[in-house]
Amino acid sequence: MWSKTKTDLAAYETARRNGIQPEGTTIDKVRQAETASRALGRPYDANTMPPASMIVNKNTARFVNASN
Repeated sequence: MWSKTKTDLAAYETARRNGIQPEGTTIDKVRQAETASRALGRPYDANTMPPASMIVNKNTARFVNASN
């Protein structure tokens, strides 16, 4: 349990250092935010953008970029 928590928080910390704001601290949420960031071409922000799980390709990222 402790090692999983430690791994999750380390991934979250790295994402935050890169300007990414994931929807949560779990490794799955961090990975979704990183994938969304790659598609967007800029850091993902869970506070102002749709859920990262919805930003799955460049086409959907285009609409998010147009709205922000």
